[in-house]
Amino acid sequence: MFVVSDVPELEPKLAEMREASAKRFPPLADLTRRLVADLESSVIAEALDIGDEAPDFELANAATDAKVKLSAVLAGGPAVLAFYRGHW
Repeated sequence: MFVVSDVPELEPKLAEMREASAKRFPPLADLTRRLVADLESSVIAEALDIGDEAPDFELANAATDAKVKLSAVLAGGPAVLAFYRGHW
């Protein structure tokens, strides 16, 4: 999992950008802070970390719509799961 603190030179720039955004539109900055806090206390707290074993699951292949099971992919070696938003 990528964590901003893993790239020390990135955090000051992000803090500067957050501060500038908050000054331009304070209500949006407040909403963003609340949403991030909600995510951190719910979804992110439950997320797998690097090296954690994922439960077996089945998804449709985006290109073929064929069902693909994680355990079948892992039988051939390590797996990477990538998410994309698709076409809107």
